[in-house]
Amino acid sequence: MPYELSDKGAFLQIRFYELFESNDFVELFRELNVLESQRDVTPHRITLLSDVKDFVFQFSHMLPIAKDRAKHQLKNKIKSAIVAYKPVELALANLMLTMNSNPNIT
Repeated sequence: MPYELSDKGAFLQIRFYELFESNDFVELFRELNVLESQRDVTPHRITLLSDVKDFVFQFSHMLPIAKDRAKHQLKNKIKSAIVAYKPVELALANLMLTMNSNPNIT
């Protein structure tokens, strides 16, 4: 998988790299759901996009993920930061922000 998900205690760190595709998001959110369910408090998160070379998404894969995450019950409100510098990173960050409609994630 072209990502690393690390539990840093108070927060989760997600680092994407190389080519990132729709199916990778599916797997990532499965892992996030498991981690979140094992903890008493949903951790904040930071997402690092500096190693992404390109991304390829199919809307048909992304829409169900976005709908599931919007309804996902978090144990508490969380903060989410996305670190992006290059144009491809900013495009991916904007897509991620647009798809996030969970009111408990800021």
